[in-house]
Amino acid sequence: AEQLLVLPHCTEELAENVIYLREHIHGFVNILEVFYTEGITAEIYTAWEPYLAVDDEGNTKIKKPDSP
Repeated sequence: AEQLLVLPHCTEELAENVIYLREHIHGFVNILEVFYTEGITAEIYTAWEPYLAVDDEGNTKIKKPDSP
């Protein structure tokens, strides 16, 4: 959740929803699957997309957005 909270427009509830979904489907296979998260909008996805990645190693870190 801590890593997700650095993303634009992310709230604690949204971070928890992403983690819940990830655990429920046993990991993301494609970054577009984040759209299944309750609360994700096209605007949020567009803001997050440059920082999302999926790989066989489970990606324990995401790239942090640049500070405004």
